[in-house]
Amino acid sequence: MRIDGKLQDDFYLNYDIADIDFESILISSFIRFSLYPDDISKRKKLGLTVSEFKTFIETFFVKTSGEYNLKGLDDLELNLLIKNFVNEYGFSEVEGFSDYLYGVLYENTSGYEYESLSFDDFKHVGGPILLKV
Repeated sequence: MRIDGKLQDDFYLNYDIADIDFESILISSFIRFSLYPDDISKRKKLGLTVSEFKTFIETFFVKTSGEYNLKGLDDLELNLLIKNFVNEYGFSEVEGFSDYLYGVLYENTSGYEYESLSFDDFKHVGGPILLKV
């Protein structure tokens, strides 16, 4: 896809193509799944806009001392979303995958002061693959 020009470093705000890994794809796919539960065509994109990422943050994060942290698995909506994602994407065969996914999400997205970040500051945010639009 890179040779065909379908993937280019210029598309992404916070990753070069060579640096995109399983966890960044997993996080991006999960967030798209959460935003578009009934629209499979919108879930097929590799990245997210900053606006889409902020919508996810507003829904599934709590602010503590200025920092945003992913809600716990005791949050019924988040817990159900993780279970549905794991089942729909075929990860239910992998023991402990729900806990792994939660850990990856928490570790890569929590601890930022999102509301104080400018668009350009999101270049330094790991986790989801963000688009330059």
